[in-house]
Amino acid sequence: MIEGSIDTLKSGDFSIVLGEEMVQSLGLQIGDKVTLVLPEASPSPAGVIPRFKRFTLTGIFTISQK
Repeated sequence: MIEGSIDTLKSGDFSIVLGEEMVQSLGLQIGDKVTLVLPEASPSPAGVIPRFKRFTLTGIFTISQK
């Protein structure tokens, strides 16, 4: 872990831990909100609408390659 802690991920709490490269490419910092498209869809009169969920970035990790 570069910043934050994996312990911040708790059931019912919308926290997320992302990789360093993704965080850098999106220009994010700890505490920023990230909206993800979930693989579930909700039917509506207008058709099927993808579900979105907002998460708070609470950790950044990296994986070293050897």
